[in-house]
Amino acid sequence: NRFFELVHPEDLGKTQEAVSSLASRMELIHFENRYRCKDGNYRWIEWRSRAPHNDFIYAAARDITDRKKAEEVLLHSEETFRNIVHASPMGIHMYQLQSNDRLVFVGANPAADRLLGVDNSKFIGMTLEEAFPPLAKTEIPFRYRQAAVSGESWQTEQIIYDDGKIAG
Repeated sequence: NRFFELVHPEDLGKTQEAVSSLASRMELIHFENRYRCKDGNYRWIEWRSRAPHNDFIYAAARDITDRKKAEEVLLHSEETFRNIVHASPMGIHMYQLQSNDRLVFVGANPAADRLLGVDNSKFIGMTLEEAFPPLAKTEIPFRYRQAAVSGESWQTEQIIYDDGKIAG
């Protein structure tokens, strides 16, 4: 098929597999590959294809090149952020505020492990209050939730967590 000549070389194998699947009357939803344009550049295309009970393939395609570029920029940004957090000499705990107002621990950087003298990975999936019970009686859970919702910054004196005790 001549259209294979327009497929990006890295996508050729999966495109051939997709065409074979369609020949077996399977439906393809959200299949993505790159096609060469008249100007020689490649564009990302997302396909929704179906081969009913005849020799035709019905397909709808849309150009998702801009979305793919945005995803790449976001991925690079996230990687940069991870590298900064990982290399920071400051201890950093990361939480996710869930829809039920649970503030769930999702990770920490190596400095947090060093400074607290614990392997923080054991707290992943726990709420702030479950991971660090003495903090439940402080303003910290409220302030963290507030910061997660509003983006409002907040500072406090250093809090030392030692054997389940907090000192300011």
